[in-house]
Amino acid sequence: MIAALVAAGLIGWWIVASPSIDQLVIQARDAIDHNDEKCAVWLTERILAQDPDHADGLLLSAVIAAEREEFEASVDFCERVTPKAGRAFSDARIMAGNISLERLGRVSQAERFFRELLTHDPENLIGNERLVYILNLQTRSWDLIPSQIRVLRQSTRAATDVQLLMRGELAYPDEDYVQ
Repeated sequence: MIAALVAAGLIGWWIVASPSIDQLVIQARDAIDHNDEKCAVWLTERILAQDPDHADGLLLSAVIAAEREEFEASVDFCERVTPKAGRAFSDARIMAGNISLERLGRVSQAERFFRELLTHDPENLIGNERLVYILNLQTRSWDLIPSQIRVLRQSTRAATDVQLLMRGELAYPDEDYVQ
């Protein structure tokens, strides 16, 4: 009887003392912002232990892996985010596409991620801009035209600025270049 009461008390304490997944996400973001990698890893592991498909937990894990230059792992975490996650899905596909292109040199994989994003969110400006850039790299002019039109319709940039997307070195310039 006493053992049951003690066990019930410990379980009750654990429930009260254990933070929710949302609280863990906030703490993990703070840890990442403060460059506390060890704490961030521990928190994201706790998030994914409670919910292996938690979109924010997967994205935070992808960020940590990318910061560690574990780009394959980062892309793997991003791939696990499902379309039902909404904005997190978009962020994950953009991150996976950028890492695939810029860090892993996998143009076709990057294109696949941006196309997946645009299948679920055809008007995503970043996805369209990045797809324009990739198609231009591959000199696929006919495939390029619909994406260019979408970018022109969506963008607050002038048409001449959108044309810069076709020149890779100017598509995403260094901050010093941007005025």
